[in-house]
Amino acid sequence: MVVRARLGTLPVWARRSLKIGGGVVAGWLLLSGLAAWRVPILVQDLAASQSAEILGRPARIDTVTFNPFTLVLRARGMHVFEPDGTTPLLTVAGLDVDASITSLFRLAPVLDRITVTEPRLALVREDTRRLNISDILERLAARPAGDGGTPRFSLNNVSLQGGAITLQDTITGRTHTVQSLDIGLPFLSTLPYAAEIDVLPRLTAVINGSPLDLGGRARPFDASRTSSLDFHLDNLALDAFADAWPLPYPVALRKGTLDAQLQMVFDAPPDVAPTFRISGDVALNGVDVRSTPDDAALMQVKTLAVKEMAVEPLARRVTIGRVEVVDPQVHVTRSAAGEVNVVRVATAQPGAKAPAVKDAAATATSSAPAAGAAAPPAATPSVPAASTGTAPAVKPAPAAAAEPAPAAADAPAPTASRAATAAPAAWQVAVKEVDLAGGNVRWQDAKDNFGTSLSGIALKVSALNFPDPSNAPATLSLDAKVADAGAVKVTGPVRLQPFGADLDASLTGLALPALAPLWKPYVALAIDRGTLDVKAKVRASQGASGMQVAWNGCADSIRQLRAAPLANAESQL
Repeated sequence: MVVRARLGTLPVWARRSLKIGGGVVAGWLLLSGLAAWRVPILVQDLAASQSAEILGRPARIDTVTFNPFTLVLRARGMHVFEPDGTTPLLTVAGLDVDASITSLFRLAPVLDRITVTEPRLALVREDTRRLNISDILERLAARPAGDGGTPRFSLNNVSLQGGAITLQDTITGRTHTVQSLDIGLPFLSTLPYAAEIDVLPRLTAVINGSPLDLGGRARPFDASRTSSLDFHLDNLALDAFADAWPLPYPVALRKGTLDAQLQMVFDAPPDVAPTFRISGDVALNGVDVRSTPDDAALMQVKTLAVKEMAVEPLARRVTIGRVEVVDPQVHVTRSAAGEVNVVRVATAQPGAKAPAVKDAAATATSSAPAAGAAAPPAATPSVPAASTGTAPAVKPAPAAAAEPAPAAADAPAPTASRAATAAPAAWQVAVKEVDLAGGNVRWQDAKDNFGTSLSGIALKVSALNFPDPSNAPATLSLDAKVADAGAVKVTGPVRLQPFGADLDASLTGLALPALAPLWKPYVALAIDRGTLDVKAKVRASQGASGMQVAWNGCADSIRQLRAAPLANAESQL
């Protein structure tokens, strides 16, 4: 009664304001209660209906709560199932969404925080080109694109914690895993938000037991709009992914790991062409490549490292400080039928079985009938032995007679836009130094019953540029050991485009008895002892008529030779 009496003494406008304010508060509390009750039900219903319509998958959310005073929505136990309705495809332990009241003023969703806890995605590779989510991707791709322009939104403090992905490969029987997946995306917006705020994105995971760490900084609305991302990958096993290639291939990666320490920087200042740069080091370790299906050794490399690398894709430029190749081992074999393993691999097409290659000469001559079927073969001139040591230029076989070109009236005239379109600039590649150490090439010839090796190969190349308008040569140095005691040394400048070389080459201490299987069919001698030394200047150049090779200043000698005629020799001298 006292309160009512006091209210009665207030002016009319005050009493009216109190009634209106009380009604507003009561209505707001009623709407808040309705929101707290209806929003969770609406979210659960929408999740089930939209998942079935958009993804073609049944979905369920166990519990949803909404606080209308803090605008925080919490969902627990989110499930997306396979079409059978029981096998889980995606499960999320928790989803917390903190909306901002500024959404009302901006007329666009503004979320202060999004937290996804323990998402689990189960993928299955059902065929060489199909996953268990392929139908979902096809449904999403078939949806019509919206024509309402870029949507307006602002998502802040987006984080994914404790995620996991499993990929069960039914083709190979492997199971790939991504564990401890954490993603941080502090800012994703189409609205100007705060130019001075640093966005610190992150991505950490353990992929098949190998840690991956990405982190960086970005100023998306700053004047320079500079973003950087640090990429760290340690000991990623590549052989686990090698058999995912859908087509058969004559080689297989049995072992190999990848390490990478990279930084990606993107600058997009106004009124200036944007720049994108990838810099850092990349290394392959413990590589073991084998031929298939015999699983024979083909190549092993202890380390292949690219250091001080800088790639600028927009400028089409690559600079590399140093390329290191440690202990490369190459196994070259020729079968009794004349098939060379590296030639078979190099000429094979993915998914097709390559024909057997007899040898290099057979490869060159086998293409002649194809050209000759359309045009008569050119006569092959005899090449007398020249005292100058100049090898004849290799001239290409005449091409098949071309079909008559269509009349000029029939050919469409080039349009002005085509004529004005300039070809993209060629990539510029510059390598300061290439260093190969501990190389070994083993040759085993079952056809001639012969085997030898180049061991201890040390190769150094400096100032390698491609292409090089100045035509400045690179410097090459090669040292290797032949068989047991021989040695090879090659030094000199090399140009790549067009190819040219001016080299000093020497071969010393080559043991002649080891070469007996090569000359036995032609020379009726049994050589028990002797070494061969050869020294020459070799010049090679690529011209319009083919590769030309010349040598001069040649000096050769045979030391400590001991040979005798073969008894009952059937070979001819």
